[in-house]
Amino acid sequence: MSYEYLRRELNAQKETEKNNTLFFIKNGFFESWNPEHRTDPDRGIRNYSTAARWNQYNAGQITREKAIEFASKRYLKQLAKKYNDRFNKLEKVAAAPDLNYINIFVSWTRSRMWGWNPQVEIQDNRFFTSHGSASGCGYDKQSAAVAEALNKNPAALKILYDLKESELKKGGSDQSKTACTGRDNRYIIGYGAGYDVLPYYEGGVGVECYFSILKKAGFETSSHSTKKSDTYIIKKEV
Repeated sequence: MSYEYLRRELNAQKETEKNNTLFFIKNGFFESWNPEHRTDPDRGIRNYSTAARWNQYNAGQITREKAIEFASKRYLKQLAKKYNDRFNKLEKVAAAPDLNYINIFVSWTRSRMWGWNPQVEIQDNRFFTSHGSASGCGYDKQSAAVAEALNKNPAALKILYDLKESELKKGGSDQSKTACTGRDNRYIIGYGAGYDVLPYYEGGVGVECYFSILKKAGFETSSHSTKKSDTYIIKKEV
């Protein structure tokens, strides 16, 4: 799949991010900020300047216009690298093969401090293997570890990308007024697909969310659990 619509969204996101940040560098605030937060006109220059350039500006060795120019050029190089990486990732996922099945193996080990912690290994029909782990407390550790492993597998990500591309072609939208990124993939893929142009398996949301998304893509899931392990077999429906 060429991902024409995802490419369009990435380019649009890049342009919006560029315009917003260049405005911030010039003015010290984003247009969306309330007036009480627009107190430091040099905040953007400071954030995107090297220490040497910032010191030059403070010492009066370069004008504010020159400081803005240097900071803007530095930012634009960072932006180009960021989106080159993102488009390269899109190419890598596009080149990945379609999957017939994914096996998820979760083993649990006990920590004196954090209780039971998951170690995850994922294998697919290409014998590609990826791993994930989680510790700590106060969140769903199993789905965090499973998400880490799934996100390392380009073919597993391709399932999400294909779903989103298909929905965008139908006129669907990921735009959100409440998400901090302005995007929410639950509207066109399902809960647990993240908040970005390029969808991902969101950690800490419960593995059932992934199985629901995969069901939408034509996969069925079976599971088996013991005290110290969980196994999930995800197969393409015939």
